[in-house]
This record gives sequence, C-alpha cells and structure tokens, in this order.
Amino acid sequence: MSNSNAETATAEQVETMLALQRLLKSGFIAVPYGDDPSNPDELGFVRLRWDIQELIRVYGEDQASAVRLVGGLPKERAEGHAREVVSAVLGWPQIVSASGDRI
Repeated sequence: MSNSNAETATAEQVETMLALQRLLKSGFIAVPYGDDPSNPDELGFVRLRWDIQELIRVYGEDQASAVRLVGGLPKERAEGHAREVVSAVLGWPQIVSASGDRI
C-alpha cells in the first residue's frame, strides 16, 4: 500500500531508533512526554536497580541527556546526540561501590 503522505526515515533516524530500542532491551522503561503519546514532545527512559537510578531524556535525535544517580547523588552524566548518549549509558559499569564510584 502506498501513502503519499508517509515519511521515509533516513538512515540516521533508523540508527537512532535502533539505539533507543537497545535501551528497552537493557531494561529501561520508556515514557512519552507531551499531550499526544503517539507524537511526544520528548521521550524519557528510566532504569531502577537497587539504589541506582538511570534517567535519560531524549529531546530529539540530535539532543539527549542522561544521569546516573547512586543514593540520590549524580555519579555519571552524558549529553549529546541520542545515539552517543545511549552508547555512553550502556557503557557505564554495571557494578559500582556503595558510594557510586566505578569499580
């Protein structure tokens, strides 16, 4: 079926969507922000493990930010293109000390 109004995703957009899917496969939960969940203003991703909270906000494919909180204190941060932020977050150590330091 052909739809003349349909948009074709660019290779970069497809790569960004695949990166975001890697977050879901890694245990993150996605939350759309905005009035229309089918066309959100931004996406939030969260993963909670023990006393570690990892939060990501995707404002667009070229802008995202992330923070890892351990015991409520920020220990890791990432900003930039959504794909870069996803790679950074998924590269953070899985095991940290009680104070949130890298082991």
